[in-house]
Amino acid sequence: MPLLPPLFRPSRLLVSLALGAVLALSAAPARALDIDLNAQAEAATGLELARVEPVQDGGHGGHGGGVGREAPPLPFFVNFDTGANVKALAMRGDDLWLGLPNGLIRYNVDSYDDHTIYTVASTRGDDAEGNPRPGMLANGVYALDVGPDGSLWVSTYGGGLSRFDGTTWTTYTPVEGLGDRWAYDVEFAPDGTMWVATWKGVSRFDGKGFVTYTEKDGLVDKWVYDIAVDPDGTVWAGTEGGVSVWTGKAFTRSYTHGDGLGADIPESERKPVARQESRHHRAQGKANQGYNPNYVLAIATTPDGAKWFGTWGAGLSRFDGRSWKTYTARDGLGGNFIHALAVDPGGVLWAGTDGGVSYLKGGKWITVSARHGLMDDNVFSILFDGRGNAWFGTWKGLSKMTTPPPLPAGDLPPSPHGLPPGHPAPS
Repeated sequence: MPLLPPLFRPSRLLVSLALGAVLALSAAPARALDIDLNAQAEAATGLELARVEPVQDGGHGGHGGGVGREAPPLPFFVNFDTGANVKALAMRGDDLWLGLPNGLIRYNVDSYDDHTIYTVASTRGDDAEGNPRPGMLANGVYALDVGPDGSLWVSTYGGGLSRFDGTTWTTYTPVEGLGDRWAYDVEFAPDGTMWVATWKGVSRFDGKGFVTYTEKDGLVDKWVYDIAVDPDGTVWAGTEGGVSVWTGKAFTRSYTHGDGLGADIPESERKPVARQESRHHRAQGKANQGYNPNYVLAIATTPDGAKWFGTWGAGLSRFDGRSWKTYTARDGLGGNFIHALAVDPGGVLWAGTDGGVSYLKGGKWITVSARHGLMDDNVFSILFDGRGNAWFGTWKGLSKMTTPPPLPAGDLPPSPHGLPPGHPAPS
């Protein structure tokens, strides 16, 4: 495969990558990339790619501000068009891992095109005795997590939970004791115990075997999507019916919309959802609607100890242990569907929504969206790599964001380069 296909446009570089897709690098205004892809591309092609310098606004247009004032820093995006939804992200050393509906990609961020594709077919192998040994059992990846020993844990749709130590694949299904073949998240307690979110409860793994907890153990609903573990070992499970808390031997407390979880969204503001349901889901009488304040997709903890719960169409709820407060699009969030939550190295909370990625600063939500250069407004995964970069998995691909810190605590102006290719203009 050639390093670069013969197609270049100003500020846009196309590179062949994974699963027959194209990796598109799309520059929004910025100062520079920490990895100078422009320089590498120019060396390989002899072409000079456009660069955009920070704008000094003299009062005639620009990005706002008065005479002689430098415009607020804008994010710089490098966009990777994977051709599929990037549902999950994880970092192991210099390798960024992407979970997609059709496989797993390892991409070395210090290289230009060093990557490996993992699928059901490519991870099959033989054991030491030459017997066939399966690898991944499903290509659909929902979550990626790195264990204390550096192993990658891959939660899949219908293929259980797979562990990859860099050489060998090991997969767990109900045959090995996992609650279900549909796995959604993995978290590790301080004592090394692994907790797994599945569609049939929360499974606990002690390194030897699984124990699964369901409604009979106090779980408010067995369809579990995300887990958070406190330093003292307390486990929070986000389900389709609310949040349940494990305090040692059982889930002893649950919170629902009646307690303050999720917002009351007027019917006129509820966004319709066109989503094909799994037969496994429908078989139990479940159906995702456009609004469910009890349906928790993501959990995060901020440095002040508060818990945050992202809901399906009912906004983002904060719980401080005593009281609840919920934020919605009316408060500045990009949207009311909260697919992902993450806290950056500075302690700032970020939320991946159906209307961009939003961050909370100075008590105000600021949203970065396609109009600022983000690949797509539907954001499903967020990762901070420790190098000053943020990575966002979107419906159409991956966005890498670098920006001169700190981002402003006010509205961001749109990118002068317009929307990413193929993105519809806002109505």
